Amino acid sequence: MGKVINGVFLIVLVAVFGFVSSASAHVWRTDGNITVLLHVNPIDAPVAGQPAELLFGITDAANQFATGTCQCSVEVSENGKVLLNKELIPWTGGPSLFTYEMPFTFPNPAVYSIVVTGSPKASGTFQNFQVSYDERVGRNPNDPSADSDPLFYLAMGGVAVLILGSLYLTYRQVKREWNENSSSEA
Repeated sequence: MGKVINGVFLIVLVAVFGFVSSASAHVWRTDGNITVLLHVNPIDAPVAGQPAELLFGITDAANQFATGTCQCSVEVSENGKVLLNKELIPWTGGPSLFTYEMPFTFPNPAVYSIVVTGSPKASGTFQNFQVSYDERVGRNPNDPSADSDPLFYLAMGGVAVLILGSLYLTYRQVKREWNENSSSEA
């Protein structure tokens, strides 16, 4: 019985987390000694047409990077068309993982390319770097023209079927073993 329950548990975990893992989150990219963290507010789920904030945390394995010594910039593009190319704004929100911020409103539901580049203002302080991200931006839920995504409902229906099927199979296995144990005691 333990193997059946373990198998059911594994199926449910794969089904649930297989869909959850496709969402974006804090994403790290590394170029040499420099690692850049990207977080997009609100809650890593930007919505087309609504203000968002790109937050960046930059760390240096060689401990030579400092916010004030970097000529750091961000470029946001959609299908090769550059929508933003600006110097990053130093983070002013108090102690944090983040060192830079950039407000931006993604105009359309799409996948955007975000490229962060940096070079030292004075040579020899840290290495030049460039990292890139792909950020998926969803539809505005308040937009009446935004259709519901049928794949989402299909996926959630599939997860529900897997969970209910797993529970049913577990119930049958437990009932069968209970009947076998009751018969052998009599």
